[in-house]
Amino acid sequence: MRRRYALVVVAAVAMVTTSLPAAAAGTSATNVFKAQVGDRTVANGVISITVPAYPTFLVGSVTSIVDFCGQGFPIYSEAEIRLAWKASSSAAPIADYTVTPLWAEGPGNPYATISPVVLAWPGNYDGSCGGGGDLYGWQITAIDTLGNAVTTEVDSWPNFTRFDNTTAAGPTEGTWSYSGTWAVSNCLCADGGRQTYSKQKNASASFAFNDLVLGRHVALVMAEGPGRGSAQVYLDGVLKATINTRASINTNRVITWDSGALTVGNHIVKIVNLATRGHPRIDVNAALTEGF
Repeated sequence: MRRRYALVVVAAVAMVTTSLPAAAAGTSATNVFKAQVGDRTVANGVISITVPAYPTFLVGSVTSIVDFCGQGFPIYSEAEIRLAWKASSSAAPIADYTVTPLWAEGPGNPYATISPVVLAWPGNYDGSCGGGGDLYGWQITAIDTLGNAVTTEVDSWPNFTRFDNTTAAGPTEGTWSYSGTWAVSNCLCADGGRQTYSKQKNASASFAFNDLVLGRHVALVMAEGPGRGSAQVYLDGVLKATINTRASINTNRVITWDSGALTVGNHIVKIVNLATRGHPRIDVNAALTEGF
């Protein structure tokens, strides 16, 4: 079974010693572990590690369209995610972490990092031209300065449910519906080669889905550019964010919002166009969810 893996390490080093300064642990705002629904803690004696059920989709990043299979096959997308964790030991300070990428054929090469966060690009290839598709995982081991260790794993499998309720890989994760005036824009720059847009004030696009696993995320994939404007994002009827898709240049497949970890059950994400004066257009490409 074919598996494809791409990873950027925020801070990677050789196995570290007991004299690491506190600042070396990666404490910037984007690198700090934040407790979420579905977090799980694994303990091994004096040492424990807490990880999220699923990684977070990285807001502001651009999903990467990848030609996995070559001419004649569909183009798929990879979404940038952030995976952060925390560990503690009652016996000694945490020295470092060993992170090993996992896939069906077995583990990849481990590396050590003093920053408890990685960035990666899992994809949604469906195996249509060979292999079994993409499923990404990371085995994370925390080690304290006395050699105590604990290990756990986090998996990720992004799924793009496009605005027209199609997807590149596997079944769709939910259903889009619309209110107001919307039109379709054809462009190879979008996942699936198309996206929908509206210039009408209060026109809305809603994505309804049933979350079967505690801690999954939903994110929005939209376009940004000089002619685009702002929109409000509601989750289950509650206003969660006002996003601004205006930018100096046109950029497609941008992750504009991540829900955070969700509870099990039915959810609706609703995007309402504010029709910003002078640049009233918003474009919706897809909803991004974690498959399983």
